[in-house]
Amino acid sequence: DSADPAPAALDVLVSRARKLVDDPQAIRVEEGRIGFDPSRVWLDVWAFDRDVEALQTALRAPPGGADVDALAQRLIARYRGPFLGNAEPSRWSLPARDRWQNRLRRSLADAGRHFADRGDPARAAALYERVLEEDSLAEELYRRLMRAYLAMDEPAEAARVYRRCRDMLSVQLGIPPSAETESVFRSIYAR
Repeated sequence: DSADPAPAALDVLVSRARKLVDDPQAIRVEEGRIGFDPSRVWLDVWAFDRDVEALQTALRAPPGGADVDALAQRLIARYRGPFLGNAEPSRWSLPARDRWQNRLRRSLADAGRHFADRGDPARAAALYERVLEEDSLAEELYRRLMRAYLAMDEPAEAARVYRRCRDMLSVQLGIPPSAETESVFRSIYAR
């Protein structure tokens, strides 16, 4: 028989998926693709994407608009770690995992810059620290964090951040910090 087995396999998959949820209408099929009906299902990844968009919109708005700190904290609370947690990543899940991690890092780094530019280095530092929890090799963020600590007149903390950066780059990549990072480090002692 030369009939294409894909439509039958799709029907079986949809039938099984509908049995797993309380609302069979929550799963829909459009153009051969299975998905969830957003009017019937709440997904954390959709909420996360909405939170990212809300934070980015607030960052582009004139000062005095939305509470950037509250939006950043909501985004942090929403993010529960890499997509599918500790499950062994598969080829299909890696792009999604990377996408959401990158969106978190970029959004929090942007919010940190927002606070640094407005003279609130403590809030900036807290956000940079959170981003570095996700990406311990983000050398630019180590520099921003060092500058935030220097703005708070905490040179010892800035030096600690430099050492952490140097150690991470050395252990993970076998490279030293960049000239720009070294320059920020030297500025600690030029004060």
